Amino acid sequence: FGMFKGDSLTISRFYFPEQLLQQKSEYRNFNEAVEQFKELFTSSCRLRMRSDVPVGSALSGGIDSSMIVSTIAQLGLGHSNGYKALVSSFPGSFIDETDDAFKIANNAGVDVEAVIVNPDLDPNHILQAVYHFEEIAGTSPIPFFQLYQAFRNRNVVVTLDGHGGDELFGGYSFDLYDKLKDDFPNIFEMQHTLNSIDKMYGFKNRISLKQTLPHFKVELLQTI
Repeated sequence: FGMFKGDSLTISRFYFPEQLLQQKSEYRNFNEAVEQFKELFTSSCRLRMRSDVPVGSALSGGIDSSMIVSTIAQLGLGHSNGYKALVSSFPGSFIDETDDAFKIANNAGVDVEAVIVNPDLDPNHILQAVYHFEEIAGTSPIPFFQLYQAFRNRNVVVTLDGHGGDELFGGYSFDLYDKLKDDFPNIFEMQHTLNSIDKMYGFKNRISLKQTLPHFKVELLQTI
């Protein structure tokens, strides 16, 4: 983070993920860790559904928001206090996840509604969105503003959402390559990463070292 005081800017680091990676796991195996996480995640959703006002969720085709909506439904809270899921819809666009989101909501038995994002906005509205969002790296603030305005128009003033949690659940495949590059040249760490992802998605095939190496020909040549 940065702190500006007087005429100088001081940059300080507050998070050291490599230290967490060096800690010894408290779980005996992957399945035990999954069960513990599931218990914590379910408990968190149950606790945050305690509200004296209507609660909703922003839903996409991503893993994080889908897990939240599905867990709320599994807890029997999918129809409590006017609970509703809203989906940002981009008709005709390759980024539109409306169909996937509706499949999740229908499977969970949760009320769902699409909110079509309007790209033709007054410039002042765009400036306001950027101002309140503070930064626009990685995503646009405009769909967020329109979606939560729709929540407000439906008298939903509290939402339980998942934004950016797909990284935690291994939902973004492009993060996998970065992790493998961090593992390189320790081929056994690379194999462990691939096998962990393989297990997360329910596959039963083990990945051999011979399968791992060809994907890193460039990196291998650079070390010679």
